[in-house]
Amino acid sequence: MKNKQKIPNGWEEMRLDKICNIGDGNHSSKYPRADEMINSGIPFIRGADFVNGHIKTDNLKYISKEKHQNLKKGKVLAKDILMVNRGEIGKTALVPELLNNSNLNAQLVWLRSKASMNNKFLFYILRLSSTIRRLKRYQSGGALQQITRKEIDKFEITTPPLPEQNRIVSVLETWDSYLEKLEKKIETKKKIKKGLMQQLLTGNKRLPGFNEKWKEIKLGEIIKNVSSRNRNLEISQVLSVTNKKGFTLPGENFSRTIASKDLSNYKIVRSGQFAFNPSRINVGSLARLDNFKLGLLSPMYIVFDVHKDFLISDFLLYWIFTARAHASIQNNSTGSVRQSLDYKGLADIKIKLPSLEEQHAIAKIMTTADEEIETLEKQKEKYEDQKKYLLNNLITGKIRVPKND
Repeated sequence: MKNKQKIPNGWEEMRLDKICNIGDGNHSSKYPRADEMINSGIPFIRGADFVNGHIKTDNLKYISKEKHQNLKKGKVLAKDILMVNRGEIGKTALVPELLNNSNLNAQLVWLRSKASMNNKFLFYILRLSSTIRRLKRYQSGGALQQITRKEIDKFEITTPPLPEQNRIVSVLETWDSYLEKLEKKIETKKKIKKGLMQQLLTGNKRLPGFNEKWKEIKLGEIIKNVSSRNRNLEISQVLSVTNKKGFTLPGENFSRTIASKDLSNYKIVRSGQFAFNPSRINVGSLARLDNFKLGLLSPMYIVFDVHKDFLISDFLLYWIFTARAHASIQNNSTGSVRQSLDYKGLADIKIKLPSLEEQHAIAKIMTTADEEIETLEKQKEKYEDQKKYLLNNLITGKIRVPKND
């Protein structure tokens, strides 16, 4: 099916097999088996390794050089574009120099641009949501959707002459470069914060001016179980706790709101209080309510508050994400396949506490680190929006890049 949008002046529709060489992975009996994968050797790339157009290298599979040489297909070079053609149709990634002369599995095809096509320009086109929607029109199959090589070969894209391609790529790479720097800066800040948490929140590193010995105490002595029920039905907003977003509305995580029609026995949770699902504590579903004034939680949840005369809420909030807290939660949980932590198990966990003044000082450092990370992430979102706008308009010819004088 051809792209029926108006073609910009000077641009033309081209089949993929006319502007690039296309190949795929091995579909024969020579395809590497699971027991042939090794810890080092020739990288064997899968669609599962694709993240935001990049190939993650921390969980790559490998095959031997001999196996790689014996395979007739699937050999890829740096700058090749890889596309998933079975499963997540249209998902793409660019091969970095690090993975030059790698191999790929049967769910992927590779595209190698010819002289008339800037490979990065083609990569940007293939990542457009409109391009992916068009590709999916040709998919077939049952549980595992796929698009054939024949359909990929004849798939058409609208492209300008090479000089304009190069100018467009230059603009988009400027945004890519800045986003990459921001991502690295955010990751560095997160690593610094994680290191500070493990040091400051456990007493392994002390802040200047604080010398008082920390006291080991059970959480049950400095927190209190809260079990207020919605008897009068004055509250209707039901919440849930997730391991990534903290408190959320159930509809944000499920296709429908999961709640009982009778909310009278639901627990009331108020701003500043903590809560967790006992059967999901092993995956980190514990959070403090900060983004709502109040709400309701299923009766299965445990809600607790802190004794402010002994414990700073922010200090506890950061402490529960330390490795030591995680280990303590695991040790106090019951069950094998699905671990569970009741309030008694939580209350029995021991924590080392400094004075309130030192708790305040440590929490302030953590909060400042969070604010710095949040500022960077907002900048990243802004530049991502700008890049998306440019991508959708430059690659389609709605905005033209003038020639350099």
